[in-house]
Amino acid sequence: NNEQFPSGSGNFALAATDVSAVLEVQNNVPIIVERAMYLTRGTEQFTAGHESAGVTAPSPTWFLAEGATGTFDTFLLLANPNPQPVTARLTYLLEGGTTFVQDRDLPANSRDTVWVNYQAFPGQAPGLPMANVGFSTVVESLDPSLPILAERAMWWPAGGWEEGHDSAGAT
Repeated sequence: NNEQFPSGSGNFALAATDVSAVLEVQNNVPIIVERAMYLTRGTEQFTAGHESAGVTAPSPTWFLAEGATGTFDTFLLLANPNPQPVTARLTYLLEGGTTFVQDRDLPANSRDTVWVNYQAFPGQAPGLPMANVGFSTVVESLDPSLPILAERAMWWPAGGWEEGHDSAGAT
């Protein structure tokens, strides 16, 4: 909403869309990058939020140790920085040893958000088995020559967000 920002404060072409970015230094001077997200309700700005440090490189495999639904709305955030499409395999590791597998096609130079709470697994489990569980996730590029990026964001309470946090996966 461009009216939320003071006149002349910048370009708003990306103000109401989903984005990801690749930042590259052109002069070999190291930089630090992070991404912050904030939630605004009505006229109350920044009612909740989280941030994550940028990762230094994509990887063919990512491990996300924490995840939970029920009290939380949990999202897996995937990015394909490659000029070719790739398929990401998500393996959800549930408490007690059950696993669910899901493949996600990522077009070239794209991002994808997976709202874990609402994932269904036809042929694997009835209903929405991820709706109220604790889990970890392994994210793999099915073509190791095309590495990807993965992080996990959690917002709570489910359905009425008041706070959130985010973490990049470990490689």
